[in-house]
Amino acid sequence: MKKLGILIRKAREFIGLFLKKQLFIMTELVVKLARVYFDSQVFIIDLHSRMKSFRYKKIDLLLKLLS
Repeated sequence: MKKLGILIRKAREFIGLFLKKQLFIMTELVVKLARVYFDSQVFIIDLHSRMKSFRYKKIDLLLKLLS
């Protein structure tokens, strides 16, 4: 009976360590995903800003040519 109790305690410790490791891995993955998402949003905003700026430069150039 004593061996069974020791075995159960060791199993609980192992499962606890395993779950902590899995939680740590999941946290790392969520952080990496958040960084990728944030970087992509910054890239899209920057690209949109550049395209908008380029569009206005084209319009200004056309207006200068027409006047």
